[in-house]
Amino acid sequence: MKRLSPAKRILFVVVAVVIGLMVVEGFLSFIWTFREYSAYKENLPLAVMTPASVHATHDSELGWKNIPGGQFRDLYGPGRSISINDEGFRGFENYIGQKPNDRHRVVCVGDSFTFGYGVDDKDSFSAQLQQANKNFQVVNMGMSGYSVGQCYLRYQREIEKLEADVVVYALIVDDILRMKSGRVINGYAVPSFEFVAGRIVVSGQPVPPKVETGQRMGDIQFWTFLSQSNSICRTFASFSPPEAPQIDAQEEGFRQLEVAMAMIRMMNADAKRRNVRFVLLLLPELEELTVPARNETYLGVTGDFQRMAADENIQVLDLYPQFTNAGPAEIDQLYLPERWHHFSERGNHLVAEQLNELLSRMLK
Repeated sequence: MKRLSPAKRILFVVVAVVIGLMVVEGFLSFIWTFREYSAYKENLPLAVMTPASVHATHDSELGWKNIPGGQFRDLYGPGRSISINDEGFRGFENYIGQKPNDRHRVVCVGDSFTFGYGVDDKDSFSAQLQQANKNFQVVNMGMSGYSVGQCYLRYQREIEKLEADVVVYALIVDDILRMKSGRVINGYAVPSFEFVAGRIVVSGQPVPPKVETGQRMGDIQFWTFLSQSNSICRTFASFSPPEAPQIDAQEEGFRQLEVAMAMIRMMNADAKRRNVRFVLLLLPELEELTVPARNETYLGVTGDFQRMAADENIQVLDLYPQFTNAGPAEIDQLYLPERWHHFSERGNHLVAEQLNELLSRMLK
């Protein structure tokens, strides 16, 4: 057998060492990937308990809904309880198949500001509107944490059964930003929405179950993480067709605004077909009155809605002037001193007062 020359032997050893180091490098790369994945999972947010965790349950289309027939005493503090009727709406009355002949039925659609987060059953603006005008029977179709898309889906599900005379859709700007798949802080998952070729496209259904309180939230799969972080897997992944380019936050915001406007136009058109009045109610949050950047965003977004409503002949009630006219000393009294600053009893009263004035004129 012919012996290798010294130079070839040296080259062979060098190649063997390099290959050995590459094998070790690859092995250690996988070890570190597993460790990084564990660290990544540990940094995922925990699902926390919120009042909505108590009075809500999973819904495969909407994400979550109220527990029918639920009674939750003092949930927001002494004397501030939640009652859910048998149909899943806040309050004691049942409505389906029981429309009164002597009152106009007003259906209020919206998120936690409509639901009446933080106040007693009798103090939501829906309840106060009914108390202020005995000609109205008011259905509270609000649900904590809902996006415009979830409100739209719930409207489609319930509106025919409710035989409304008026639909009031109450919008806060944050409802638009929520139309992105993922999870909210208490572990519930949400569907996502797009406006494609003149129609609303819903994805993420059936919506996955809630992540239980105290558990980590994050839907990324290990093999997805591996393809993004491990060198070998990233190399193989590079031969796959390129992914669609990432959308920046500003473009995403414009897309969500387009979807929200399309949904409101569709709700208005549906209401007209049913011979039902439709009102778009624009509600300012506390920071939109007190923080300049948030104030600018609110005025920009609601200005877009005002122009769209004028084109579509939609009745709009923007309560920004009424809240700002309260003056700096009084504004804080219209909101609760909790994390999200929902309306206080006084804030809900202001909304009910303005709605009563508008609806009384509309329904003469």
